[in-house]
Amino acid sequence: MLEVGFARADITTWEPGTCALGWGQETNFIEGIGTRLYVRAMVVRGPAGTLAYACADLCFVSTAVWNAVIERLAAMPSRGLGPHDVVLTATHTHSGPGGFSHHVTYNGSSLGFCPTVFETIVRGFVEAILGADDARRPATLRVGEAHVPYDEPVAFNRSIEAYNRNRDVGRVDGARTELGTRRLSVTLRADDTEGRTLGILNWFGVHGTSVHADARILHGDNKGLAALRFEAQARRDRAFAPGFVAIFAQEAAGDVSPNGHVDEERGVLRGTSEDDLESAAQNAVIQVRYARQAFEAARGEAALEGPIGGHVRRIDFADAAVSPEHADGFVGQRTRKAVLGLGATAGTAEGPGPARPVESILRAFTRARAEFGRMLGREVDPKLPFLEVGRGVEGQFLGLVPTRAGFPLVAPRVPTVAFVEAADRAGEMGSLPWVPEVLPLQIARIGSLVLVALPCEPTTVAGERIRRTVAEALAFAGVSRIVIAPYANGYAGYVTTREEYEAQHYEGASTLFGPWTLAAYQTALADLATAGLREGLAKVEGPELALASQETLVRQRIAGREGVSARSRGVAPGFHPGPVWLTMGLRSASRATPQTPGLSAPGPGPAQALDPGSMNCASRSSSNRPSQDRRATLPTKRAALASTA
Repeated sequence: MLEVGFARADITTWEPGTCALGWGQETNFIEGIGTRLYVRAMVVRGPAGTLAYACADLCFVSTAVWNAVIERLAAMPSRGLGPHDVVLTATHTHSGPGGFSHHVTYNGSSLGFCPTVFETIVRGFVEAILGADDARRPATLRVGEAHVPYDEPVAFNRSIEAYNRNRDVGRVDGARTELGTRRLSVTLRADDTEGRTLGILNWFGVHGTSVHADARILHGDNKGLAALRFEAQARRDRAFAPGFVAIFAQEAAGDVSPNGHVDEERGVLRGTSEDDLESAAQNAVIQVRYARQAFEAARGEAALEGPIGGHVRRIDFADAAVSPEHADGFVGQRTRKAVLGLGATAGTAEGPGPARPVESILRAFTRARAEFGRMLGREVDPKLPFLEVGRGVEGQFLGLVPTRAGFPLVAPRVPTVAFVEAADRAGEMGSLPWVPEVLPLQIARIGSLVLVALPCEPTTVAGERIRRTVAEALAFAGVSRIVIAPYANGYAGYVTTREEYEAQHYEGASTLFGPWTLAAYQTALADLATAGLREGLAKVEGPELALASQETLVRQRIAGREGVSARSRGVAPGFHPGPVWLTMGLRSASRATPQTPGLSAPGPGPAQALDPGSMNCASRSSSNRPSQDRRATLPTKRAALASTA
């Protein structure tokens, strides 16, 4: 019989004066706690192997976090938890902390690396995994499924025009975007020998964007609330074991939004309520409802048995081979160094970007570029380049001028660019690309259940094509279900189909490695699937990750923030770094304000900031003041709904 354990660890942390990671809006300052954030973990051990699966209330897992967690687990050899045995994922909430990457694109919201945030997250993953390992007891695992009806307002395709370009889907009307989503809820349940449920793991694909940027709080969003809700219900039911943990993880959600209603006043798509916290809670209720149905359906399924474990391999997606089988017969295709497309600056309907008003013009240029290639009878990348993030400071801006030449044009108005400009001027940007290009790719297995752990966010159809590729590679291996596990072990943007890429909507423009990115993933995954599982402590194959030392990152942080601070003192009129940066200078503490009813107090430890000139963390009395926006105020009733779900 298998031994299964579950546990969770609190990772509620942020650095005062920094923005949440996800929305990319420099007014999205974290000013308090809406819900606490957790890492939830499951560990499975059996005669045929071991697997640890952990999911955090974060936007994604960075390669730096993955590497640190793997190193710390490897330092405990008696546990036998190696890189192949461990899957680290995230819920993709857009209301979590930033600063835990080594790459500047994903540290922009925090104006650099935040060691205290990074350490809290790494410790949380390790604590949850070890706690789950210690909590193991004999148990059976079963998997069930439930179809989520299309009339449930839980998930909508936010990029339906791009979706409709796919050759393998039926056309969806723009008024029925829910039809362009995968409506399958999958639940793995673990029951002990007394019949009590130890924990569940649910997969359903929908973005963690119910809570918009104007809320200015830490929040687990719809999946965080779903987990809290299921756990609260379990505490009142003797059919569930003490310490029950519910993990609500992501599936392929790159183009899937929880927001299907137009908010004319705010100019965004929102959820079922004008209040984002109500919307998040209502979305969570729906996810829990069908997770429960899948949970009950699992009773009638055979217990999982057979191989357990995984196989992780590092792939250089800046120059990855593409098999003709996955490239429409084209021979010799490869991916290319990471480039962010101009279309990404338009954002999405749920989170518009600065170029949203001219989006139609950008798309016209994209169509003309693609048509020009067809006239020449050759492949032309339709992406209008915005920034060569794969080349860092040595790259080009708008495909025309060196990135460095673009700094003075943007830095006076954008704190993130001011940060990079100042750090570069001080010689602290180094040679790292601005996004990771070498990424861990993993396939894990528990009997007939296969998990495909991806360091990206695939769209609905990209996820389906990956699922088919892995299913074909494992056709004779006794596999019955394949789950896509995105935001896992690292992160480098989106993965769209080639048809979606040609449209260059937000998702296509954020597919960094070119039109053959999905084909490269399929090629690598087919090879990985046929290679079989690896012993947990075995060496990971592939090129080394591009990571920096913490000392380098802190020097970069100091230099960059000095530049931001200088501009905020009036060097550039109109520069708006935000309420905390305007007052903090380099070393002053943030203001304490009376706690607002309905906001959780930070508690001991989580709300800490790092002195820019020190490697040591210092506690701060951080502001718990919510945004003055009427939708971000948190009356007691609403906050209670969010915190207890």
